[in-house]
Amino acid sequence: MTSVSRHLLPCALLLLLAAPLRADTDGQRHTVAGLKSLHLELTLRGDDLQSFGLDEVALRPETEAKLAAAGFVLVDAEGSRHVPGVPWLFLEVSTLKADDSKGYAWLLRLKLLQRACLERDPQVCESVATWESQRFGSVGRRRVKTLRDDVADIVNQFVTAWQTANTPR
Repeated sequence: MTSVSRHLLPCALLLLLAAPLRADTDGQRHTVAGLKSLHLELTLRGDDLQSFGLDEVALRPETEAKLAAAGFVLVDAEGSRHVPGVPWLFLEVSTLKADDSKGYAWLLRLKLLQRACLERDPQVCESVATWESQRFGSVGRRRVKTLRDDVADIVNQFVTAWQTANTPR
């Protein structure tokens, strides 16, 4: 085992344990049927994000363009309060540099939160994750820029799920 993998393996395992994996399922796809508008929120944390084009200035326009091209109307936080379900799409990008600075552990998560109410008491409503996908791993310093492709892929996965749920059968 190389020095890089010795340092990155615990980081990647920690990321795995911190967030349960859930795939894009039929049940999740049903929760996006009829969704037309949403608010996009980015959470970017980690080492050297800006130098790899993984900052808000680079990712927000690309992500918003993909969502708009698919047919979503993007609204600000205040505007989302007027959308049924108050849908917020969270894109999280996290990186952690290895001790030897030759590699990074990374986590990408895309999660849609919508308001849901209890059947037994419709007055009790909370924001819950109704669709989620994530990816994680480790990468050498020269390949960190490829994480932008992974961000595009995970957004495309959400768009495909939404298009599938909204295609008449």
